[in-house]
Amino acid sequence: MARSRHLWDRTRAFVAADGPPIAVLLLLTAVFYWPILTGQAFLWGDFPERVYPFRQFAAVELSTGRLPLWMPYLFGGIPFLAMIDNGVLYPLNWLLAAFVRDSALSFYVLELQTLAHVFLLGLGAYCFSRTVGVSRVGALLAGVCWMFSGPVVHHVFHPAIIQTLTWLPLVLLFLVKALDASSLRLSIAAGAAWGMAVLAGHPQIFLYVAYAMGLYYVVWLADRMRNQRSLRAAMPATGLFLLVLVVGLALSAVAFLPAYELAGLSERGATTAGALAWDIRDFRHLVTFVAPEFFGQMGPNTWDYWGPGNQEYGYYWETYVYLGMLPVLLAGAALTGVRQRLTRFLSILIAFCLVGILGETTPFPRLLHNLAPGFGMFRVHARLALVMGLAVAVLAGVGLDALRASLHDEALALRLRRYLAVTSGVALALVLGTILGAGAFAGWLGRDEAGLILARASLVTEGGRAASVLRSAWPFCGAGIGCRSAVVCSF
Repeated sequence: MARSRHLWDRTRAFVAADGPPIAVLLLLTAVFYWPILTGQAFLWGDFPERVYPFRQFAAVELSTGRLPLWMPYLFGGIPFLAMIDNGVLYPLNWLLAAFVRDSALSFYVLELQTLAHVFLLGLGAYCFSRTVGVSRVGALLAGVCWMFSGPVVHHVFHPAIIQTLTWLPLVLLFLVKALDASSLRLSIAAGAAWGMAVLAGHPQIFLYVAYAMGLYYVVWLADRMRNQRSLRAAMPATGLFLLVLVVGLALSAVAFLPAYELAGLSERGATTAGALAWDIRDFRHLVTFVAPEFFGQMGPNTWDYWGPGNQEYGYYWETYVYLGMLPVLLAGAALTGVRQRLTRFLSILIAFCLVGILGETTPFPRLLHNLAPGFGMFRVHARLALVMGLAVAVLAGVGLDALRASLHDEALALRLRRYLAVTSGVALALVLGTILGAGAFAGWLGRDEAGLILARASLVTEGGRAASVLRSAWPFCGAGIGCRSAVVCSF
């Protein structure tokens, strides 16, 4: 009775304190995707052509009590369960069977399930941020920044990606708590969360989740050994981390092992690593970090993308890396003003993601393909922007807290003023350089006569928009640390 009372009191306290931010996340999800929720629009691309038919088949089979091992309707039949991206064994997909009517699943229900995972992305980022000490306001900002980041929005019609990514913050949350508390129970919880990510069905993303876990473990271990100056500190933590991996693989083996066997028989199983490494391969694409629509876009209603890879279907959204200027500025403030294990881990995670995203524009991809297990099996490593988005979002929450703390901490305020001054100078130099060398810059971006015309137009429209966003973001950061004059002078 006492235990039930204690649990009830904790639940009430959580709802009272964290209920409003969570409600805001839910409300913002509904507002952003209102056209889909009201039937004015629908998820397009792979969603109706590939995702819906397969998810409907699985839901119908499960509703009749049959496990969909084989699908007879495509070619001579396909091993349906072994195609892990179908997510047959993902528990949250089983719920779809309850909505089957007259041997059919509503397209709208599948859309709702996908959008529910978008909300869970924000909720996961919020909970992880709270676990690592971010304030409720900062954690809310982290959730909003991640769930509405460019990579997430542009992959929302890939449910397997979104569903797998949903478990990343929960894996990290349990791993952080397990290592700090030396808890066997929390290690099992972290392993179960990673196993759920595997069952959700996107091997590339759950591999990235595993690397994020590994990076945190290495950072935690290095920090503990530096403080205790003993190798003994590594032993319990290593055992707990191995337990996470074992539990995750054991939980998901029933789906992972058939998929692994099938992968060796597929066309991509024999494809070279170079052919699979579809990512940012042209330095011109770096302009989209600050002006995402500089080269146009590919969408259901607009198809005017003319930049690098414009002949490759999907290159636009597969390499969409824009995370917003305010989150990036706040993340920089966090890395400058807050020196702790969390910021070190997130900065290393961002660096790892950038190496994969930039691909052939740097000398490192071949190193990753050779040294990182599983890395060479997948294409489109620009999808690491999805993981990087979480790191930047959490750092933005930390940065917001740092701005608030700087009002009462002069040393912190000084570090942030220096950061603001340096970044203001760099931004001003880039803006002036672009203006003064607009002709040469446009020529480099356009490459030919037709591209030159488009590049000049984009420098005016998209470049001007980026400068406007930047000018709006900087006063916010400057006001946070009491240096409006520095911001005004920098522009």
